[in-house]
Amino acid sequence: MLVEFSVSNFCSFKDAQTLSMMLPQGMEPSESCFATGFEHIPYLLNLSALYGANGSGKTNLIKAMKFCKQFIMESAANKNKNDVIATEMFLFDSMTLSEPSEFYFSFLYNDYHFEYGLEVDNHIVHKEYLYATPKNGEQQIWFQRTLQDITIGDDVEGTIEQKNLWTVTTRDNALFLSTAVLLNSETLAVPYKWFKEYLRVAVGLENFYAMIPFTERSVKDDVVQKQRMLTLINNLGVNFTDFRTVELHDNKSDLVVSYDVHVVHNNNVDRKKYEISLTKESDGTKNIFALSRPILDFLDNGQIWVVDELHRSLHPNALEAIIKLFQNKDINTKNAQLIFSTHDTHPMKFLSRESVWLASKNSDNLQTELSSLSDFRGVPDNLPAHEIIDAYLEGTFGAVPHIGNMNNV
Repeated sequence: MLVEFSVSNFCSFKDAQTLSMMLPQGMEPSESCFATGFEHIPYLLNLSALYGANGSGKTNLIKAMKFCKQFIMESAANKNKNDVIATEMFLFDSMTLSEPSEFYFSFLYNDYHFEYGLEVDNHIVHKEYLYATPKNGEQQIWFQRTLQDITIGDDVEGTIEQKNLWTVTTRDNALFLSTAVLLNSETLAVPYKWFKEYLRVAVGLENFYAMIPFTERSVKDDVVQKQRMLTLINNLGVNFTDFRTVELHDNKSDLVVSYDVHVVHNNNVDRKKYEISLTKESDGTKNIFALSRPILDFLDNGQIWVVDELHRSLHPNALEAIIKLFQNKDINTKNAQLIFSTHDTHPMKFLSRESVWLASKNSDNLQTELSSLSDFRGVPDNLPAHEIIDAYLEGTFGAVPHIGNMNNV
C-alpha cells in the first residue's frame, strides 16, 4: 500500500513535491479510505485522481514512479559499469542540471512501514537508504549509502562475508537494493518484491494496447477468469460474447510471429454469431478489453495501479464504473489503490476532496507544484459537486489552462 511518493529535480519537478495517500489529519474516513493497522498511519486512500492543464506535469509524476521502478528492477542485472542512468533533471534552472534527481517512497507491506529514497544523476547514485518500521514497533535502519560508502543495519540478515560481497559488488551507477537482492539477500527481497509485484505503472496509451495479447493468453485455459473478464467487459458497456487469440504465422517459415484477438458478437435478428478482429473495434473497446484482466489482478492482489490518462477513449460512465470498483469494499477486499491522471471532471462528482490532486505549472520558475483539493480553505464542506467542478473549470483552484482571446487568432 502506497503511503506517499516525493520527487524533486526530475522533468518539470524542481523543488520536492509529494503525492500523499494518507487521510489528512482531522478528517473523517470516507468510502475511499481503509484502515491500515499502523498506529502512526491509521488510514490510507484507495484513490487519487490527478488533474491539471496540458503540460502541467501530471504525466511527469507518473514517469518519475516508472523511472524508479525500472531502475530498481534493472540497475544491477541489466546495466553495465558505464551505462547512463536515464533520469531527467529539471531544465529551467542552471543549478539543477548539475544536481541529482531525488525520489522517496513510503509504503506498507508485509507488516512493515518502509521508507526508501535515492538520489541519482545520469552517471552515479549519490545517496540511497531504506528504513523499516515494524507494525507498532521502532524504526530500523536497514541500510544507508552515500556514494560508495554503504552501511548495512543489524536487522538485515546475512553473514559478514555476504554483506561485504553486496557492498563491494554494488557499482556506482547501480542501486544497492537491486544488487543485494540479486545476490540473494532475503531481508531486502521483501521491499524489492513490493516494487516488482505491487507497484504497477503505465504511461501512455501504448501500454494499454501492449496488454491485449497478455490479457487473452493469460486466461486461455482458465474458464473462470475468462468469464470474470467477459462479465467485467459487458458491465462496462461492451457487448461481445466471447474472444479468442489467433496465431499469425510467417508465410515462409510458418512460425508464429504475432497474435490477433478475435471477438464474437451475437446478432439477435438473424441469430448468428459474427467473429471480427479486435483491431476493427473502437479505441474505447480495445482499452476496456486490454484493461479487463489487469484490473481483476490489481483487485485480487491488492496492487497499486498508477496510470496516465485513464479517461482516454472511455465513456464517463465506464470510467466511473472502473473507479468505483476500487471504492467498493466488497470487491476491493485487498485494499488495492488506483492513482490516475485525467482531464475528465466527471469523477469529481463522487471522489472525496482529499482524493483529488491538482498539478499546476508555476509561471515564474516553470516548475510543477502539487496540491490536494482538501488543502483549499474557505470552500464549504456542503458545496455541491457540480459547483466544485464549475469552480475548478473557472480556475478557482488553479491547474487549468489559461485560454486567451480566440478572436485574435
